[in-house]
Amino acid sequence: MLLNTSHLNNTLSSGPINSTCQTSSLDAFHPNQNLSQLIDSLREILGGHGLSSEDIDINKIKQIMESYKSDPADWSQFALHDPLKSYSRNGVVNINGNANLLILILQGELTESLYKLDGENKPKLSKETILAKEQVGYISDQIGLHKITNTSDEISVSLHLYTPPYAAMYGCSTYEENGTKHHVDMSKYYSWQGKVVNDVNSSSC
Repeated sequence: MLLNTSHLNNTLSSGPINSTCQTSSLDAFHPNQNLSQLIDSLREILGGHGLSSEDIDINKIKQIMESYKSDPADWSQFALHDPLKSYSRNGVVNINGNANLLILILQGELTESLYKLDGENKPKLSKETILAKEQVGYISDQIGLHKITNTSDEISVSLHLYTPPYAAMYGCSTYEENGTKHHVDMSKYYSWQGKVVNDVNSSSC
């Protein structure tokens, strides 16, 4: 689970790797009063499995994440920002499961642009959504590619849930408008659990 801070950030990336497995169903919904309770709820629900399981309802997971009422006093110790960069990746905790990505906006707003690859392997815009505070976005390989952009002057803070953190550990693919594909290393956190661990060459997306 990552806390990302961004200022005028613009990155187009592919969704994480997907696989399938079995897990228990979601039968109850419990509002989360703080970040620790949210993490505990997600761990309990996923149980080491992932969002792509047939028994997992993505909308219920989104509802649980959206139940968290963002309070800077609760997460600011994790949201460290490198003043020399427009984007900082801060690790909070590892949660295991199959790889998909959910994004919870804690401060500010972000624009999520979804893309499909055409016959020439070039990304074409298919949908654009503005995610405001306490709203959740979702991306997977089945949905396509996404670009997250902060177009305001306000620093945004977003909580990213990867299950498991394949993209966070091994990176992702980014695409140029002409279809050129690049691998990006996303494993170099600026901080881990509130402590700066890489202030020289932390990942930039």
